[in-house]
Amino acid sequence: MSDSSLFLGIDCGTQSTKVLVYDAENREVLSRASVSYELTSNRPGQAEQAPSMWVQACKECIADALDGAGNERGDVAARVKALGVSGQQHGMVALDENKKVIRPAKLWCDVESAAEAEELSKLWGTTIVPAVTASKLLWLKRHEPDSWERLAHVLLPHDYINFWLTGRLCMEARGQSAGGTGTAPAACLRTRCLLARPPTCPNRSYNHNWPLSPTHASDACGTGFLDTAGRCWDEARMETFGCGRIPASMPELIGPGEVVGTLLPAVAKQLGLPEGVQVAPGGGDNAMAALGAGAVHEGTWVLSLGTSGTLFGPSGKPILDPSGTINPFCDSTGQWLPLLCTLNCTGVSEEIRHAFGLSHEEITALAAGERSGCSGTTLLPYFAGERTPNWPNATGAVLGLRPGSFRPGLLYRAALEGATFSLLAGMKRLQQYGLAATELRLVGGGSKNRLWRRIVADSFQLPLRFPAEPEAAALGAALQAAAVHSGTPVGEYVEAHAPPMETEVMQPQHEAGEAYRKSFARHQKWGACLFGGGSCEI
Repeated sequence: MSDSSLFLGIDCGTQSTKVLVYDAENREVLSRASVSYELTSNRPGQAEQAPSMWVQACKECIADALDGAGNERGDVAARVKALGVSGQQHGMVALDENKKVIRPAKLWCDVESAAEAEELSKLWGTTIVPAVTASKLLWLKRHEPDSWERLAHVLLPHDYINFWLTGRLCMEARGQSAGGTGTAPAACLRTRCLLARPPTCPNRSYNHNWPLSPTHASDACGTGFLDTAGRCWDEARMETFGCGRIPASMPELIGPGEVVGTLLPAVAKQLGLPEGVQVAPGGGDNAMAALGAGAVHEGTWVLSLGTSGTLFGPSGKPILDPSGTINPFCDSTGQWLPLLCTLNCTGVSEEIRHAFGLSHEEITALAAGERSGCSGTTLLPYFAGERTPNWPNATGAVLGLRPGSFRPGLLYRAALEGATFSLLAGMKRLQQYGLAATELRLVGGGSKNRLWRRIVADSFQLPLRFPAEPEAAALGAALQAAAVHSGTPVGEYVEAHAPPMETEVMQPQHEAGEAYRKSFARHQKWGACLFGGGSCEI
């Protein structure tokens, strides 16, 4: 048996946790495992999970993945050198002064903080959506004052897993600058006053390792408190919440090239792993998926068809979009990662499929027989409200119905097209900032549907490539762990260990482009008419 080093990639997602075992020397995924779970949604807009559920899922997944790699005698586990954690972004994990969870985590798809998001948008002069952690913290202050008073630490989901693994409270947000100076850009210097402990504010107690260097911030940028262009905390935004409360609660900031620590002895024993296994910083699921899809250069964009729909890619400049359509995120290689995220993607098509009681194969075959553009039928996929556009109270709608339109194939295709058009709107917005895509790399559960692949290629009029590894975020986390363990910059490591692609490259059919242009225009018009206050003249 090979004695090459192994690395674990963990993806703590909304519906499940996935783990894979990666052999870096042979560039091979040896095994995968997953555990599914539910979220709490007892009232409109609520979406919460207990962090303890993520921990239990990690334990089960790691054990299953090691067993799948042939760990009968423990020899596979003994070869594991490091692991990395990808996590759903924005989720608010609130801890007390004893580092105990105060309440269930409010997830990215929780929109109960819509009013708070609107309030912060007005205060900060930009669009803040309910998904962002800052709005959830203001919700906590307003609706659960007892929990707010107990609040001592704020983590994101993958940070909490790192804390369980190592005992260290930190957030992936900084690292050595491209030039190796480790100095802060001028835009960050104004925030250094936060380190002081003014006599008027006795609550302040910081351990932030300031000033921040101008590099990585793939997950901290999702809190709403990070100055993305300067890659440092925004003092004015933090002070919105009252003297010192938020700055004192935010964890130490580290970069994706650093090591969080090693497994706690008790945790290593629980997991059947040797002591000394390193834990890489990890990051937000989209930044990790970019690594797992090999998207480390401008022009290569990733489109993910999952519970949420996302479109993102590396950029050499920050994109600061006041409309909030494009999130000003950073990647995990030292660049920026402008990103569009929609709440409604695969769940919409699943609603239609379940309503007709058909299998994926049956309903997809029926949908393939329908015309591009669905003969004028438009499905607005806002079943769970919507993050982009910022319409948290929107609902799903079907328009343009004619006699005989209630065909399962037509409605299913309309759902696929509607979810795709929401993402296409993001690409149109990115083009306004001078960003151009040369190809899309399609990931997520929906990417396995060949009809959906065709709809994406023809709607975007771009060639599609398909990463061979279905769990792109978990692979990205494993690649980051391998890079950190080797001391190689993450971007360089991913280039040298390019994730494998399927042999197929799907080219767009230009003749279908016109039908989709018209259908996309209807989608945008109807959405603005019903939920955005726009004109209803179609």
